[in-house]
Amino acid sequence: LGLLGSGLGLGLGSGLGLGLGLGLSMAADSDGVDAELDASTATSDMDDKAVAAWVEELSEQRDAEMAKSQQLNRQHREQRQTLTRRAENAKKFAEETSADRRELERAKRAQLRRRRGMLRTFAATMVVANLGAFVLAMSAYAHASAALAVVVFFPASFALTGILSAR
Repeated sequence: LGLLGSGLGLGLGSGLGLGLGLGLSMAADSDGVDAELDASTATSDMDDKAVAAWVEELSEQRDAEMAKSQQLNRQHREQRQTLTRRAENAKKFAEETSADRRELERAKRAQLRRRRGMLRTFAATMVVANLGAFVLAMSAYAHASAALAVVVFFPASFALTGILSAR
């Protein structure tokens, strides 16, 4: 019995010691877990704040990128409009230049027609004057009156010149 008592005492003592030790250890661990939980909660709160700040930063970056994209789109649209206006102006200029060139060519042709007409008139006047000189020479040679040839030739010459000029 003594042995049993001592075994029981030892068993109880060590069981109690072990139980108390484990209990105290668990209580200490519980305090540590509570401390870790509090730290984790604080870290979690800090993580939530960091995540919120990160989300805010990403939102700001997204907004900045969208604004930049809109600005680039606006610039591209303005460049396209500018190029379109330039192309239209160039086309209009080419059409006006072409019309001006045609008008200039018409004016040159009209001027050439006038010059040809003046040259024809001058040539006709020279022919009439030469004929008149020939007639005067023949009448002087034929002992006809030179005054009669002048009276007939010059009015005919002026009339012929006027008719050719009117054409």
